[in-house]
Amino acid sequence: MIRKSVRGFPKRSCQGVVAGLSPSGVAAEIGLSTGDVILDVGGKGVKSPEDFYKALAGVQTQGKRIALARIKSNDATRFVAIPVK
Repeated sequence: MIRKSVRGFPKRSCQGVVAGLSPSGVAAEIGLSTGDVILDVGGKGVKSPEDFYKALAGVQTQGKRIALARIKSNDATRFVAIPVK
């Protein structure tokens, strides 16, 4: 389980599945929905909430301001840009 939230991402999810969103958070703004599966972030596979945050941190340490994430929504796979500080 995710125990912290990063810039509007859900505090709790399991195995990369978005379990809940803040309607005014970044996750909702970039088009994520409950039930979406985060497959990878910045080219790093996401199999757990910890993987998600490690991948975001890796993008941030490279000095990048955007992390590209591959998301599975229903039967479609798409890419979204996640702003990082």
